Amino acid sequence: MSEILDVVIVGGGLVGGLTALLLAKGGVQATVLDAAPVLDPEQV
Repeated sequence: MSEILDVVIVGGGLVGGLTALLLAKGGVQATVLDAAPVLDPEQV
């Protein structure tokens, strides 16, 4: 299950999230790696 990405962003904070958003709008395939746990939308 390998996938080739254009960019890997380390850190999903404000800057990492904004960078991912802007890259995606430009057609760049990126993923964000972050150490924080994934939030459950039903518990927020």
